[in-house]
Amino acid sequence: MNRAAKLNEETFTLNFTINNLRYTADMGQPGSLKFNITDMFMQYLISHLFQKSSLGARYTGCKVIALRSVKNSIKTRVDALCTYLQSPSGPGLPTKQVFHELSQQTHDMTWLGPYSLDKDSFYLNGL
Repeated sequence: MNRAAKLNEETFTLNFTINNLRYTADMGQPGSLKFNITDMFMQYLISHLFQKSSLGARYTGCKVIALRSVKNSIKTRVDALCTYLQSPSGPGLPTKQVFHELSQQTHDMTWLGPYSLDKDSFYLNGL
């Protein structure tokens, strides 16, 4: 009898700064209307990136855990915790490969949908 390997949900981090999203104090309050709306829109944009990456169907989602002020509230820093399904015997998150794929999809880490990104602020699991 061949049993399918059980998949575990593993987490990874995604961090980036948005140049053209002015930070307001209520964005930094999880549960506030602005935080929730920003979180939902980021989930939507990010999910399209990961679904087109080598994670594909193994990607299960991202949730914004913090929005922070950058450059005196001119920019907004996004910290997200993301999850994917991993087989216990698998090699883990292919961080370098996924980072490269995201780089291509975001025009070298400079655009995410309507947002301009700070190219030097994009981190995937610390990379």
